[in-house]
Amino acid sequence: MAYRPITSPPYLWGPSPVATPTTPVPQGWLNIDGAAGTPMPHYDGTDRSIDYLRYDLVNLAYYLPGITKSAVIGVGGGRDLMSAHLFGVRDITGVELNPIFIDLLTRDGFYASHSNLNRVPNLRLHVDDARSWFAAARETFDLIQMSMIDTWAATGAGAFSLSENGLYTLEGWRTFLDRLSDQGVFTVSRWYNRGDVDESGRMIALAIGTMIDRGAADPRQHVFVARTDNIATLVLSKAPLSPARLASLKSVTTALGFQVLVSPDADPETDTLRRMVVAKDLPSLNRVAQTTFLDLRVPTDQRPFFFNQLRFTDIPRAAVKLARGELASGVLRGNLLASMTLTIILVIALIAVVFTIVLPLRGVAKTGARRLIVAGTIYFSLIGMGFMFAEISLLQFFGIFLGHPIYALGVCLFSLILSSGLGSLASGTFRLETGQRMVVWGVALAGYLLVAQSQLTRMFAATAAQGLSTRILLSLAVIMPLGFLMGFAFPTGMTLVQRIDDEPAPWFWGINGATGVLASVVAVMVSMALGINVTMSIAGLCYLALIPVARVLMATPALRPAASVTTDPRRTAIDRQTRRG
Repeated sequence: MAYRPITSPPYLWGPSPVATPTTPVPQGWLNIDGAAGTPMPHYDGTDRSIDYLRYDLVNLAYYLPGITKSAVIGVGGGRDLMSAHLFGVRDITGVELNPIFIDLLTRDGFYASHSNLNRVPNLRLHVDDARSWFAAARETFDLIQMSMIDTWAATGAGAFSLSENGLYTLEGWRTFLDRLSDQGVFTVSRWYNRGDVDESGRMIALAIGTMIDRGAADPRQHVFVARTDNIATLVLSKAPLSPARLASLKSVTTALGFQVLVSPDADPETDTLRRMVVAKDLPSLNRVAQTTFLDLRVPTDQRPFFFNQLRFTDIPRAAVKLARGELASGVLRGNLLASMTLTIILVIALIAVVFTIVLPLRGVAKTGARRLIVAGTIYFSLIGMGFMFAEISLLQFFGIFLGHPIYALGVCLFSLILSSGLGSLASGTFRLETGQRMVVWGVALAGYLLVAQSQLTRMFAATAAQGLSTRILLSLAVIMPLGFLMGFAFPTGMTLVQRIDDEPAPWFWGINGATGVLASVVAVMVSMALGINVTMSIAGLCYLALIPVARVLMATPALRPAASVTTDPRRTAIDRQTRRG
């Protein structure tokens, strides 16, 4: 929602405590989702109208000398673009995923005249996913800025399944640093809470991890972080910070009344951060990051949940903290709400499954032989779990690759449903009616999933620079064969159990649906806790486990042959309808 501008004191993310401007200025506000918003400053063509931006901590890196070309990740209301212009940057690029922002800032008659971005010289705007755009770019920048472009609104709303973010992963930051000039800097601002060191702590761990990944001899020499009471701004230099550049950052920090949180020549203010900045490898860094109440481990594309810092095992402790009024951290409150929402959804789903599927069909299950019921229940449970674990992990993986959850939903669900339907259709012709065929199919499907979980991130890195249409085609090329193979599982299982006895078929249908519903929630929880690759691996193991279960069903003798004659007309009608279906 775009709010009409009002004249009020300047909005600053991290205002200087010693030089905070108070003269009212016209400014608008764009609300994205719940608590996620961005200000829209007014520019009248003179620096005076935006001079207050000099006193915001998020713009600290612009005080470094030699910044002539910069890029902004997440244009929002145009605030960071105006900051670059104010500091004299002659070549400015903005990359924004949401086209509505660009339309408002440059084409809408009212808001475009308010922002006046069109009056900024040498400004280029691109509507694209930032990682994809920078991966494809062939130019370098003196400064890349990413300030407060995300909040905990998604997790606060319980939208865990869409909370992965490829902008805050090791692989993502590797892409951004590759687009810096030799002395270029990457600056990121996040919320800071001295008691928990939540988002800022994970941001620092990610910065140190990125420099370790790049082979820096001493990662600490590349990192400078300053803070206010609620914001921390990271300046991550591609090259070690020279004494002159470090002195410049410290001088401005002191002059504006900010506090140094991390510096190459001083120990951080907390023990956790002190141990982080001296880590020499990723495992030791993650061990330090794992010792805190919050999960500050370095996010990667296989576990890209930067904003989720509450472990599921710590939910009870966090709830107690909340009840006592000890949760000052906004992100932790959001994590707790989302975790509790996810848990409640699982409980509700379990209750619904029991009362709408399991209990109504339990009478049908009692009519079948014990061996058939046990083996069939396991078989169809594995299918439901395997399919949903594969689907959720694909959505999360390709959400990063394609740059937006909407693309992932459209491409993944369409291709998976279509290809699995084709696989089900083909199963009538290419029957898995022998143990040997079942082994070949099961090993091929499980192997595909197990290989994919380790190779997808490599494929993404190699093809991230391709256009969206190319990435969609690559996604289809990966998903369609997988869906085709998965489509064989259900009709094959039904053929096996109905060959033995078609009476319990409704029970197996119900069990498959029930397991799928529950697995969709559990899969999200597994991804959050252990990683998307683990979720996909579990899917592969589920399909691999189908092999011995299917062999048990194949070895079970038929109890009611399909051609058997019964004197009960109701039974005859049921048998005829089942065979027809």
